[in-house]
Amino acid sequence: MPKGIAASPGITIGKVYILEKENFCILEYKIKKEEVEKEIERFKEAVKEAKEQLQEIEKKAREKIGIKEAYIFRAHLSILEDPLLIKGTLNRIKRQKLNAEASLRNTLRDFPTRFASAQTGLIKERFRDVEDIGERILANLVNRSTFTLSHLEENIIIVAHDLAPSDTISMQKDKILGFATDIGGRTSHTAIIARSLEIPAVVGLRNITKRTKPGSTVILDGNTGRVIINPTVKQIERYQEEQKEFLSYKKRLETAKDLPAQTMDGREVELAVNIAGPEEIDVALENGAEGVGLYRTEYLYMNRTTLPTEEEQLKAYKVVAQKANPYTVIIRTLDLGGDKFISHFPVPQEINPFMGWRAIRLCLEKVDIFKVQLRAILRASHFGKVKVMYPMISGVE
Repeated sequence: MPKGIAASPGITIGKVYILEKENFCILEYKIKKEEVEKEIERFKEAVKEAKEQLQEIEKKAREKIGIKEAYIFRAHLSILEDPLLIKGTLNRIKRQKLNAEASLRNTLRDFPTRFASAQTGLIKERFRDVEDIGERILANLVNRSTFTLSHLEENIIIVAHDLAPSDTISMQKDKILGFATDIGGRTSHTAIIARSLEIPAVVGLRNITKRTKPGSTVILDGNTGRVIINPTVKQIERYQEEQKEFLSYKKRLETAKDLPAQTMDGREVELAVNIAGPEEIDVALENGAEGVGLYRTEYLYMNRTTLPTEEEQLKAYKVVAQKANPYTVIIRTLDLGGDKFISHFPVPQEINPFMGWRAIRLCLEKVDIFKVQLRAILRASHFGKVKVMYPMISGVE
């Protein structure tokens, strides 16, 4: 019985669909000096196409899984500005006189050394994101359409060596029962999206693609990380019962959402929600949230080419304050830096960006931007019970 990493909860039973992506051949050849500029333009055009594709994917992701999780694709867009990827490829075209496809492929081969020293799975898993972006640019260079899972029509369990975040977001929940992969981790972007879509998933199974056959039946247990290949009738019956229990548990949670939140001894507890934008407040309140414990305002600054105006911010904060009233809304001021960046607000590269020029330290230097946000929050407080949270405060001084 293969045992992997439980990436997304849920139990499902179905037929295997082995997913094998088509690998396209990349030719390497020398170009003439007078062809260098043309090759550079080819590469830049492919990057531009990739950016447009990712922006469209991000838009769809926002609709399917919300702003917070859709930020994954904003991070992908930032990879398109990575100096090692872009400048590295351009330098190969210029200096080595190599065609764009080969220059990009060779540049991508440099990335494993960049991630090799990472001690945490979180950083190592981000290398898959870089590969995904690289494959997208390569597909544009050779005029191949990018891969999508939206064409699948049957109720299936996908088995693959790996899945990119862009693959996962294209899954239709009513067609794809779950997925299992050879590699991957619980903190990968693919796993995060699977949980948001509520698609059961087990990753890190090492050789599941070799151990299963197309059309064979498997039980996928996203709660424990187990996959049972060609299960017996008894095993199917047992897991069907567990599946019913899991669904029953989810229904009990649904019925409990309107009950008072209190401890066994009767002490009341306030259960608030974390949101990234005004479009998330309705669902939160419908599910029993008693206000907003954290409103991440940095997402207002993303997916745009200019900073949000005071009026734009007021509109967003006002909606949340009004709808949450009489509950409290805690608005966190701009928390850029660390792992959150915007293209029109450059943040210097640092050895440890999570502890560097970010959050309140950034705001206290960019006072003009900070004041605009504070005025918007102050004005929004007229329409509800609003509090302010300042991020990354390290001391009274």
